[in-house]
Amino acid sequence: MAMIVSICEWPDPHTMPIPLSKKCLKVVERLFDEPRRSHLACRLVEEVSENIPFCDKHKSEDMDRIRFSVMKLLTEPGQEEDSVFELAKIDWRDLFMAAGFGYTATEHLKWYEGLFPGEAAEKNARPLWWAFWRR
Repeated sequence: MAMIVSICEWPDPHTMPIPLSKKCLKVVERLFDEPRRSHLACRLVEEVSENIPFCDKHKSEDMDRIRFSVMKLLTEPGQEEDSVFELAKIDWRDLFMAAGFGYTATEHLKWYEGLFPGEAAEKNARPLWWAFWRR
């Protein structure tokens, strides 16, 4: 999946797109089959990047909420791909509401944890010394 970004075309040689985060790559891989997976990953890098209003200084992880919203909507029946990407570019707040991520800033992370439940358990696991230290 990491090679996806390298095969995407980037029209402006003076700017660099914001690459997909590790979480975003995992979500693309989980939700979509090839060739759509590569197509959407490239499109996320090309169209949902620093060109989004107020996102020109963002890092990969900062773009997850917007990119997760796009991917979540694209898994719903009847959603047109071009319309979802246009909504992301025009007003990502409406995109958040449409995806169900508009009420809290962490709702997209809960959705991610639902896709990868074992990962959340590993993250919250305490080291063995924790029980001893808590005595």
